[in-house]
Amino acid sequence: LEVDDIANWTLATGSLTSSVAQVYNPETDSYEVLNGATDKVASFQGFFLQNDDATEITIPATAQSSGATFYKQRDRQMVISIKVHSTENNGGKEFTDSALELFFSESADHGWDLWDASKLTPLSNQYIGMAFTGDQNGKRVLKAQDSRPYNVEEPFTIPAEFFSAGLDGSAEISIAEVSNIPEGWSVEIEDTFSGKRQLIDERTPFRFDF
Repeated sequence: LEVDDIANWTLATGSLTSSVAQVYNPETDSYEVLNGATDKVASFQGFFLQNDDATEITIPATAQSSGATFYKQRDRQMVISIKVHSTENNGGKEFTDSALELFFSESADHGWDLWDASKLTPLSNQYIGMAFTGDQNGKRVLKAQDSRPYNVEEPFTIPAEFFSAGLDGSAEISIAEVSNIPEGWSVEIEDTFSGKRQLIDERTPFRFDF
């Protein structure tokens, strides 16, 4: 809604004390004042008008507009980016797969949702890679991003697998980046082939042969 013409909105009875609209912005914990010629209230946005004794307001169709900012609580998003890297292999080159993220959000759940992403196969005849494994509509799927609720209180396991083509050698898995992760969270890798378990962080990779 364009709010520069509030003073001319039709009142059934009574009057307004002010023709200035205000909306609450949870992200900044403050109100936004909307009264300029280009100010607009977004669809579904609650807004405040200071009332005197008006009992009903008719908003004219001419106030309808588009392109407004919707002020809402920012979704708390947390990310752990993981990469697998190999410099010691029979291909004699450096190989890296960094398309691997754990994504935590209040909008996510433990099943497939819009914040999960399928793993794509590299366009090469030599590569290494790693993917989370999960379920999509009853079918096993490899995932580049695995999304989970952020308000977890107990440890949980996410299955993953390493794969390669045209190569053998050694590689390491490490955390490339963390964003908004609470203190006390840790990531432990268990190699189900060798039985080795190890905590990893940005300075401590998990090394293995393939």
